[in-house]
Amino acid sequence: MGIITRLFHRSEGLADNKYNIFFMDMGENIHIHYRDLRIELGVDEFMEFANLCEVYLPQIKAEIEKGYRDGVQPNTNDTTTWKQFYNKKPLANTIAYNPNRISLEENVDGYHIHIRNYKILLDKLSFHNFARAAQDVLDKRERPVGLAETLDLIGINELEHSIDKIGREGDEETAEVTVEKSYYKKTSDMFLALGYVAAGTEAGAGIFKKDGIRISLRTGKVLKTAALPVADSPLVPLTDFIARNASRFSPAEFNLLKLQILDVFEHTRKNKLESVVELDFQRLIYDTVRKKVIFPSKERATPSDVTLEYNKLMIFFREHGLSMVKPAKIPYSEDEQQRLTTAFYNHIRRQVTPHLCVDKIYLLNASEEKRAGRYEVPFVHFDWAKLGSDFDLLIEIDERHDLPPDWSYKFFWKDCTSDYYLLGDVNFPVPSPHLDGHPGVTFYNHLIEAYLFFPSKGNKQVKDEYLKKFAARRIYEKKKPQDETSTLLQSFLTERYAIAVDEVEKLGAPSFNEVFSVKTPNGPLAAKIMKKDDFTRAVAGQSGRHIEYEAALLGALSGQDMPVLIPLAGKDGKLVQPFDNRFCLLLPYMESEAEPEAEGNLRAAARTLAALHAKDTGSSVPTDLYRFNEAVDFWIDQFSTLHPKFGRDEERRKLLAALLPEMVAAKQKILETKGLVWR
Repeated sequence: MGIITRLFHRSEGLADNKYNIFFMDMGENIHIHYRDLRIELGVDEFMEFANLCEVYLPQIKAEIEKGYRDGVQPNTNDTTTWKQFYNKKPLANTIAYNPNRISLEENVDGYHIHIRNYKILLDKLSFHNFARAAQDVLDKRERPVGLAETLDLIGINELEHSIDKIGREGDEETAEVTVEKSYYKKTSDMFLALGYVAAGTEAGAGIFKKDGIRISLRTGKVLKTAALPVADSPLVPLTDFIARNASRFSPAEFNLLKLQILDVFEHTRKNKLESVVELDFQRLIYDTVRKKVIFPSKERATPSDVTLEYNKLMIFFREHGLSMVKPAKIPYSEDEQQRLTTAFYNHIRRQVTPHLCVDKIYLLNASEEKRAGRYEVPFVHFDWAKLGSDFDLLIEIDERHDLPPDWSYKFFWKDCTSDYYLLGDVNFPVPSPHLDGHPGVTFYNHLIEAYLFFPSKGNKQVKDEYLKKFAARRIYEKKKPQDETSTLLQSFLTERYAIAVDEVEKLGAPSFNEVFSVKTPNGPLAAKIMKKDDFTRAVAGQSGRHIEYEAALLGALSGQDMPVLIPLAGKDGKLVQPFDNRFCLLLPYMESEAEPEAEGNLRAAARTLAALHAKDTGSSVPTDLYRFNEAVDFWIDQFSTLHPKFGRDEERRKLLAALLPEMVAAKQKILETKGLVWR
């Protein structure tokens, strides 16, 4: 029924309907539910609807009992082939709920498309395909309907016809079309709706003209194309081909398809063809005969963002369950396994461990090392193509040293709070017939992929759990030279604190100061070595006085049952001891794991601070030693340099950046409300 004058989109992009039910309910209004359609009605609307059903339903049932069958009558829009049940009166009631609304929503039961008082319920994949179909409207609406599209529309409207001739006469495109007599009116109505003008008849055929197009339409016997299967065009939108075949692809077929796509994207990037090659995946074509992806030329010379467009296509694949499809792996022989293992450790020894930034290396899934092989076709994942199985590492980084410039950063991986890098390729060539013909693709024999863990921003507990999960084996640890401070500190502690010291080891704590583990016969201690210079602006006679303030505060709290670590006093009774050109605090050693969530740490700190402020330290803590403004300004300035370091962890970076103005406001509020005596 009806006449289609433009087919913007047609695909089988919806999932099977799982709401195969009919019911009604009454709540805020009356709902009629039929499969995934819901109609919202007010009482008056519903009563009118129900009354008309009581009128029309018996009439329709009577026609069925007389022998009516669906799918038999031709779709002609003619009263000889269809019957209407209508009382010729408009509805008495207007739409009661949302008469002008369009609303597209994600909901707890799926995705809702609201149009007036109608709602269609779709699953996620179907909704996304619907949204892409709507995009086709925007892409095509400004383009005129040419001769080819006009002739296609005859078949789309299921009008039995044959196209007898297509040609050109001067500046005019021409076509001769024959339709069954019952379809002539609907075909001519379609031409008129498309803007054609009826230009009389010639030799018994109606002539229709528009903008350099001339169509001759006659009636006669034609092949009943509407009743016969029509062969699909070999050229189909890539999105339709993927949607129809997502569950049918073999791993080899899909990876070879992705290999074609990656080749063109990388060729476009390397040769700066972003303004020439169309990269929008919704415009790509697939040739089902030649099994080739076709990239059209761009209609407008606007450069594409190659990475963005490629990522959009990868998201489309993921939505169809095609994010990581591994082809079959052909295992290596025992001799090949041994030679690959040797080549891998040679690469680690020559290309990775010499870098000072490498502290420890763990091999993930270590048992897989003996089950390596080559893929039957290249395994295309992200924007690289692997010929053989890869090696996965986790590397703990010594942040005092820079990373090698040739290590390639890819993304941040929350599962182990580490940055994901490519470190290169093991020198163990893998033969493949697919190397030729894809000049844009970089092929990897046995890729080395690594999670780089930075102690200053990573979570040690999460990292350690990740290593356990993947049965990691440590294959390298950097030898640490004896620290000069450790040697001096051992004799210093014996002299100043009159304790026996067995061993001093520097800890890798991220701090402005240095922290050491001190092993003694009576148990472990911790030594904190601090710079002598005050971290706030130098004031005559005040250098390092904040440390005295901290020591005095701790001393005042030591007898008040507070959860604080009280430094050990030296032989002279002082908590702070001068060490070289620095200061030393000796503290009880406590080993514990921080809560994995920063919010938990914040709550614990807040509880401790609240308890501290409730204590009366009396006059034993000289507040003139501490300059509040300068100290807080220092830390606010330091904090402002912190969040850019998390540029690859966008979520954490945004949270830290948003906290900075809160800190500034908090400082001002403290100054205004507390009347502090600190300068």
